[in-house]
Amino acid sequence: MARGRQLTDAEREALRLEARALGSASARPFCECHAELLGCHWSTVYRTIRDELPNRKRRSDAGTVKAFDEQGLDDLAALVVQHDYDAELALDTVNANRAREGEEAFDAHPETLRRILRGMGVSRRDNAQDLRVHRRFEAPHPGYLYQMDSTVAASWWIDTDDTVGYEAPVALNKTKAGNEKPRIWLLGVIDDHSRVRWARFYTANSALAWRDMLIRVMRGVVPDTSTWPARGIPERLYSDQDSAMKARVMTRTLDLLNIERMLAQHSTEAETNAQAKGKVERSLGVIMTGFEKTLRAKRVSSLKELNRLLLRYLIWTNNRPHSETGVAPFERWLSARTLRVLPPEEVMARVLRREVTRRISADLSIRLEGKAYQLPRRKPFVDYVKKTVSVFYHEADLSTISVMLDGEEHEVGVVEAVPDEAGEWKKADTPAAVAKKRELQKRDLTHIDPLIVHDYRVDRDTRTYAYRPELIEIAAGREMAPVLIRRGKATDRAQAAGLMAAPPTAEERAALSALFGGRKEIPEPELVAWMNARRGGGPGHVRQVHGA
Repeated sequence: MARGRQLTDAEREALRLEARALGSASARPFCECHAELLGCHWSTVYRTIRDELPNRKRRSDAGTVKAFDEQGLDDLAALVVQHDYDAELALDTVNANRAREGEEAFDAHPETLRRILRGMGVSRRDNAQDLRVHRRFEAPHPGYLYQMDSTVAASWWIDTDDTVGYEAPVALNKTKAGNEKPRIWLLGVIDDHSRVRWARFYTANSALAWRDMLIRVMRGVVPDTSTWPARGIPERLYSDQDSAMKARVMTRTLDLLNIERMLAQHSTEAETNAQAKGKVERSLGVIMTGFEKTLRAKRVSSLKELNRLLLRYLIWTNNRPHSETGVAPFERWLSARTLRVLPPEEVMARVLRREVTRRISADLSIRLEGKAYQLPRRKPFVDYVKKTVSVFYHEADLSTISVMLDGEEHEVGVVEAVPDEAGEWKKADTPAAVAKKRELQKRDLTHIDPLIVHDYRVDRDTRTYAYRPELIEIAAGREMAPVLIRRGKATDRAQAAGLMAAPPTAEERAALSALFGGRKEIPEPELVAWMNARRGGGPGHVRQVHGA
């Protein structure tokens, strides 16, 4: 019989007319007979006529869970939600605790529990998904709202000769702390309306780097407006709660340029706020993935060259139609109203701070503009006496300065040295699965002992599952697989127990070689027996254990 044959409209109408005469009779013989005549599967006929069949009487207990009581089901679901237990482990754990209390175990197959949990929306698969309701928002015009974020460009690193190297993400060795190879950060900005992307690589995620990035965005990445038309002062900036975005440097810059700062809410253990910055988060992912493919396994001469190549990639991607708007970001940007231009140079001079190098004196003072200023007498400043550091300050406002110590910016209040901060939000209804998950997160499981499940699994003789008409039986005496030990770990265990010297002697090496006998791994009980024999003394014991 052809399983995939589709019926014609005339055949479907003829089947429906005949099915109306069935009444309360079984539809299966009718479906099988007509399926054989039409050359299709019986279920194809049934799907065609089922709306013509009389409705069956609904059972009074339909939709209820019969395998578990309410208390037990909540305990099982809470174990899955709180501890990510699979259905079998959760069932065994609850049954072990019920046996301890003298209660009857749940006689259900794990697949039954999985099906029930899926219906509740709290299965392991559902638990790993974000089922909350999210709202989409978009700025009304270009320049209304910029989203900003940063990420570590983990695949790149700056070598000692200032060249930029690349390594596969599976072996990130060069970007770890302590190896004296600076990290590279990718700072990204996206216009919420047009989706124009800006991005640039820096050696730090600092307020100074963000201020430089913002000024480049406002001035225009390149002077030619036909190549890069997006420029001007935004009305609002939206970012996460990064300390660099809340630093006084950024605060002063945004105040001088009359830009409103909007900070995302803090994420918690149960609720995340990543979707609020979804556009810039996705933008950074697209840039890192797409741009990285063009430079894979290629060494770049400098960070400046890496940013030049990134600029060419950004010009290309900003001229391609966006998947959501259907319009190229630059084209949508050009439909904007007149944007705010940069302020006069005298205002920009107040935005931009001076950078100088100064030597910290023995009394922790530095000299700026002809005066001596005192640094705090505490760490980390005290570790930089008589060392040269970079100092950033505003000539018009010397109330605070920033000192760069080992790549980290420290903002301090200045004391003269003398002798001795898109929009509207609406709350959506919470889905039942999310509410249930939150309820289970708070459920008290102190009455559940997770450790006794091991004894319950090892000591049981047989166990049967009532699963439809069949019985699935687990073999008697099933035990957990033993832990396998490699030779190096065996040596460490023996040395920690004081049974082998460090380094081992020739006799001890020979005894361990005899124990392994060419095997790469041995069961842990065999190693324990060997160590016990050595405690008894004499190499004869070792040979006897090995030969057993």
